[in-house]
Amino acid sequence: MVAENDSLPISLVLHTVFCPRRTWLEINGENTDTYQMQAGHSAHRKVDDPKTSRSEQIRSLDVRSSTMGIHGRIDVIENKNDSVRIVEYKATPVKLKPIVTEANKVQLALQQICLEESGFEVDQAAVRFVDHNKNVIVEIDDATKQHAISIVRDTREIISASEAPLPLEDDKRCSRCSHIDVCLPDERRGEPIARRINASDPDGQVLHLTEQGSRASTRAGRLIVSHQGEKSGEVPLERVHGVVVHGNIDLSGALIRELLWRNQVIVWCSSTGRVYGWSQPTDGPNGPLALISV
Repeated sequence: MVAENDSLPISLVLHTVFCPRRTWLEINGENTDTYQMQAGHSAHRKVDDPKTSRSEQIRSLDVRSSTMGIHGRIDVIENKNDSVRIVEYKATPVKLKPIVTEANKVQLALQQICLEESGFEVDQAAVRFVDHNKNVIVEIDDATKQHAISIVRDTREIISASEAPLPLEDDKRCSRCSHIDVCLPDERRGEPIARRINASDPDGQVLHLTEQGSRASTRAGRLIVSHQGEKSGEVPLERVHGVVVHGNIDLSGALIRELLWRNQVIVWCSSTGRVYGWSQPTDGPNGPLALISV
């Protein structure tokens, strides 16, 4: 049994899955605030308040395992007769596709261990990808649990070390890591700095709104277009790289705010394509204002 003050947050253990160096940076106070992290906070907005729990659905439940010395918070527990189902809410700001990662499996496994130690029978685990409005069932077997336990052990070794683990070598994870600005992998190796450029995801696109009299709004991470009270189309906001409005089309204030927060440009045109003007944020989440030309 591990003392309560030595208990590890499950969220810290998940950093180890991605990169041991990131775990060491986190425990030593090198926190970051990036777009992907803000997207994660947004994905949890609906389930972050335990007061919204219902008899069949418990939200934002704190759990711990005294045996393993870990603690965390489960987004949703759904009651199913004599058993429960764990549901974790996730955004996809980087991969853009509803793919269950190793970190997702480790998180669910550790949460299941905590619940079972508290007397719950866990029947199922799932990840809900809010940007896609999709649930993906995840099988948590004994092998998955043992792997998760080994990651906890690795995490304890990392945080007790006096020096940070070496940065990864020419690894594609670095260019999309939320901690790259404090990790500085190229500089730490003493090599010439060469930042990798990520091409836009081929699924991403500039959205053109052309149906006159329609209205575009946002709900649950999706851009929704309606006309005369009926929905005519929708798309995940993660796939929208900009919006062009042609003619008499209304954009909700919430959608405009969300697009500006995501550093996406909105262009207003006449129905024949003449540009009236455009809007863009004064400071996006990933850096200063960039100049554009139309």
